[in-house]
Amino acid sequence: ALDGDGIAHLCYFTPPVDHLSGTTGHLLKYANNAGGPGIWTTETIETLTETGGGCDIAVANDGTIRVAYVVGDDLKYARRDGSSWMVTTVVSGGVKWRCALALGSSNTPHIAFSRFSDYDDPLDRVMYQGLPCYATWKSGAWQETALQWAAGEPEYLLDTGEWQDIALSSDETVYGTWKSAWTLRFMVPLSHDPSQFAGYQAGLPGTANRFRIDASDDFYAAGIGSDTGAVVLGRNTSDPSDETSWYFFWERYELDNTGTDYGDDSEQHLGLAADSEAAAHLVFYDAIDDDLKYIWQSASWAYGEVAPFQQVHPCFTELVDSDGDVGRSADISVDGSNDPHIVYLDTSNHAVRYGKRVAFSGPQLRVLPSRWDYGHAQIWPIENRKEFIIMNPGTEDLVITSIGVDDVTSYPAGGAPPFQIWAVKLTESQVPMGDLPATIPPGEHRTFGVIASPDTIAKSRTGELTVRSNWGDMVVSLRAYGVGIDRTPGGCGTIGPVSGIAMVAGFALLSICGRRRRD
Repeated sequence: ALDGDGIAHLCYFTPPVDHLSGTTGHLLKYANNAGGPGIWTTETIETLTETGGGCDIAVANDGTIRVAYVVGDDLKYARRDGSSWMVTTVVSGGVKWRCALALGSSNTPHIAFSRFSDYDDPLDRVMYQGLPCYATWKSGAWQETALQWAAGEPEYLLDTGEWQDIALSSDETVYGTWKSAWTLRFMVPLSHDPSQFAGYQAGLPGTANRFRIDASDDFYAAGIGSDTGAVVLGRNTSDPSDETSWYFFWERYELDNTGTDYGDDSEQHLGLAADSEAAAHLVFYDAIDDDLKYIWQSASWAYGEVAPFQQVHPCFTELVDSDGDVGRSADISVDGSNDPHIVYLDTSNHAVRYGKRVAFSGPQLRVLPSRWDYGHAQIWPIENRKEFIIMNPGTEDLVITSIGVDDVTSYPAGGAPPFQIWAVKLTESQVPMGDLPATIPPGEHRTFGVIASPDTIAKSRTGELTVRSNWGDMVVSLRAYGVGIDRTPGGCGTIGPVSGIAMVAGFALLSICGRRRRD
């Protein structure tokens, strides 16, 4: 969390052995950089007798620090007054995994969490029956509410509760999000009875979900798609008081890819913030390269030039850290100047890292997404299209000299298809790249399409998209899994010439997934 002076405040658990101090035992710690950039002060909030789960931190209007956390199966809350910590137990027993904390204008704490019970699944799958819950401080005591349907029945959800988040609108209305199976479930308070909540699905993934409300009461939600590992962002600018239709108005964007799937819950880490200009800021863990990446998406529309009429938000992805296994448990906040601050784990060195983004000079090449999985892609002659964005967040003109795709699938001897699986379309796009070389001024972006047409069903095909520029080169890995009916003669066929395709072949590509490489 950031305070009004831009000072960062962090909470985190140590492992059983603190590798930095040699202290044994589980510790819940607090740190701030009030002493200046790179000068950190740490304190122990509590020495734990059981394993810590998730923790969340907030700065109150009076400058005090508040922390909600799960230890063992209890939910606790800590308040820092001066140099001492006051710890209370919010809920004793039955709590699992993580929690989320938000403070009202009078510093009243609001906490989202989940209770768990074992679920006897007939197929012997590892699932849980979870009850989304909410706690707040009222009339001098903690009060817990099990979130319910309007009918008054508890909202038990299967395989839920590993992820939840909470936020308050400008009128202090509380909204929460929970994972339900692999989807995102919103809990919206009912106007006729604020103690009851209606549960809505919004067509967004619930895994690693994050939820924010900005100063204009616009809603943002982000999660990781469980089938392809896509980083999905949702925006909703409609009025949530319309309980019957509000959940229909989510705009959904698949921005990038984490390289995870259904079974990779421990690899899925995501952070979300919204700034005063309604731009979205995200950080995520790239589970293939063990890297931390950052996404910025503008709130403004860039109107498309293709039919049917399309729109796109300018956005970009950039690599934050690739030194070892970095990026788990990532979170992000923005300061008063809308600059992002990021905290994350350095698993390789058993450390917590913090970073603040600064402006880049010269031309800058950013490609979004930085990797892409088309998922189940219809085989040839169907064209499965993904729109890519190139943006220049630098201070000088960016010149794009070539864009192309190599097929890098490992085929058995003589098994390569006789036609192009991958193709680039530079002109048929939302904000067309056009002929190359192309110049992109500072702060502007261009788009192009990449087509995947797998040659056979039940096989994965991989490609490498290369963008060359006066900044350097960017390489993006691609994957598509063929499904559908094989319509090629004898099982395969030839694709004829396609207008607007630029191909680059024969490069020795050594770096992948959006890492910079200069020749």
